[in-house]
Amino acid sequence: RPDALVKGLLGREAVRIVSSRMMGDAVCKLVYRNQDGTLGEQLLFRSSEADLELLSTGRKWSFQGSGDLFRLVSEAARIELAYLFDPYVAVSSSGIDPLPHQISAVYEHMLPRQPMRFLLADDPGAGKTIMAGLLIKELLIRGELERCLIVAPGSLTEQWQDELEEKFELHFELLSRDLIRATGLANPFEQRLLLIAPMDMLSRDEELQHRLLQAPEWDLLVCDESHRMSAHYFAREVKRTRRYEMGKRVGSHARNLLLMTATPHNGKEAEGGSRKRLNVGFALMTLQRRLASSPFAIQRSLERRRERLERRLEEERLPGAAFRQEMERAMARRIHPHYVQDFFIAAFRRLGGKVHPREKGRYEISHVPPLLLDRNQQIGLGLPLQPRYERICFERELCFLRSPQALTFIRIHY
Repeated sequence: RPDALVKGLLGREAVRIVSSRMMGDAVCKLVYRNQDGTLGEQLLFRSSEADLELLSTGRKWSFQGSGDLFRLVSEAARIELAYLFDPYVAVSSSGIDPLPHQISAVYEHMLPRQPMRFLLADDPGAGKTIMAGLLIKELLIRGELERCLIVAPGSLTEQWQDELEEKFELHFELLSRDLIRATGLANPFEQRLLLIAPMDMLSRDEELQHRLLQAPEWDLLVCDESHRMSAHYFAREVKRTRRYEMGKRVGSHARNLLLMTATPHNGKEAEGGSRKRLNVGFALMTLQRRLASSPFAIQRSLERRRERLERRLEEERLPGAAFRQEMERAMARRIHPHYVQDFFIAAFRRLGGKVHPREKGRYEISHVPPLLLDRNQQIGLGLPLQPRYERICFERELCFLRSPQALTFIRIHY
């Protein structure tokens, strides 16, 4: 600490520390003042610590630090806690424009339920993958998710991987035989934090399920096409399939469980046919009554139906208007891109990086400092940082160029 009194740097003479700066893990650069008031500088190694004697610890607090560095650190903390005042921070930081029903499902029904057991049964094409991606990214930003497993049919695993990477910048690995062999004696479910596993590969391999249960508990388990894991009722007996048993085991090893399907209940063919005949018969009976009535009665019936439909339409419009107002308020509270841009450029240059402006709103990174490259390798999540980038941008509207050149987005770890 500054102003500490130390003996052992200059023989038995006590010197007062002016400043100290670590240079790696084993070397510290000290600036000190001796008893004559002369300033000196010395590199102190870990092996010399035993020769030092601390006479006084110095001031616990001082105001001699860098104001610019304090501002950068406080801005980093503010961005890290963005979810506290931006209720839709995952929407703001993803490359999607979600629909109202998708936001309602994630932010009104899923997130408040922690721990969660949730069945998302929606029509095909309703965007269930987007809802799952929003949930995963929101939990990651809030620090409530570190390990996530997605179980999907083998034909959909690559589609899941591509959509999560493209729309949410979430880098999931695919569980395959090659990955298991490359892991060796280690547990692939323990080493991989974000993983997509084929449903049939898990259900047919008891040893693989055993290794999954030996790994730490998953923060979130997502099961796509979960109706394939259902049991069957036949001859007054429940037939439990391998997929059902696998889902039961894996689901008990996760804090949050999300089941996704477009067909939550397939029913029986006979019941479906009788229901269709009943609907057709009811329609014919209603039509016969209409035709037997007078033209005035038919007109009044149609007017009443029209009034009911208009009231229903007005009721549907009101939640839509309230949703738009809520989204506008959320967009006003979010961290705007220019704040993130100013913070990133200042922090990146302070760490030794070189960034230059290109087109309006876009920048070029000609040099990524080794400190960031080493830190990214230690974290081991997402795509590895590259030594340079031709273009980066901070606004979603500027992410697409007219030329087919692909853009690479980088993630800041702090």
